[in-house]
Amino acid sequence: MTKQNWSRTKISLQQIVEIHDHGEAPVSEVLPAAEEGVLQPQDVHTPASSSEDDEAEEPENNHIFWRYEFGSKLGEGSNSHVHAGTRCKDGLKVAVKIAEKTPNMPYIRVPGHPKHLPMEIGLTLMANKGPRVPQIIKLLDWQDDPDHYVMVFERPVPSMSMFSFVKLQRRLNEEMARNVMSQVIHASKICCERGVFHRDIKLENLIVNPDTLEVKLIDFGCGTLMKDLPTWPSMVCLLAACLAH
Repeated sequence: MTKQNWSRTKISLQQIVEIHDHGEAPVSEVLPAAEEGVLQPQDVHTPASSSEDDEAEEPENNHIFWRYEFGSKLGEGSNSHVHAGTRCKDGLKVAVKIAEKTPNMPYIRVPGHPKHLPMEIGLTLMANKGPRVPQIIKLLDWQDDPDHYVMVFERPVPSMSMFSFVKLQRRLNEEMARNVMSQVIHASKICCERGVFHRDIKLENLIVNPDTLEVKLIDFGCGTLMKDLPTWPSMVCLLAACLAH
C-alpha cells in the first residue's frame, strides 16, 4: 500500500467509526450499509447478541450460554477467562471468552450494528469483516450483557499457544520462523487495512497448529482503531518490535 493510499484509508476510517466512553450518548455518524453475511445483533431485552443460529427460541433460552457446553479452562487474564466449549447444535469445538466489564471500558460503533459494542467485540468484528483470512481468529458468536460480555471463537484441533510451542521446540529453525512470521505479518496487515490496530502481538496472542504450523492471531482486547496513525515506516518498526517481544 502506498503512502498516499494509506492516507486516504486513514481519513475514511475516521468517518466510519468513532470511540465512545461507556454510557456516553450516541453521536451522529456516517455509516455505510451493513454487509451481507456480517453477524447482526438481535435484541434480547437488554443484552445485544449475535449468532449464526437464526431459529426462534424461547426468551429464557435465548442467552448465549444455552447454545454451548463448557469444558476445561484454557486460560485467564486480569478480567477475563477462556474455556473450551462445544456448540450444542452440531458439536463444533469452540473457545468461549467471558470478560467482566470495567467502569471506564470504551465502546465502539461498528457499521451495520445499531448498538455501541464493547471495544474488543467491535474490533474483532471489524477484523473478521470481508473475505475470510485464516490467520485471524474467527468470531462465531457473541453477546453483550450489562456486567460482562461473551465471545465464542473457533478452536482448531490440535492447537496451542505459540509461547507453549516455542518452549516445546526450544528453538525454531529459519524456515519455521520465516513461515510463522509471514503469517503474523499478513494477519497484521489485513487488520490494519480493516481499521484495526492490534497493539499486543506476542507469542501468547498467537495460536498454532503444531502439525501444520498454521498460525492465528487472537485477542483484540488491547486493540484500538487505526486513527491518528504514525507514519507507515514507524508502523513497520513497531510491528517488528511487537513480534520480537
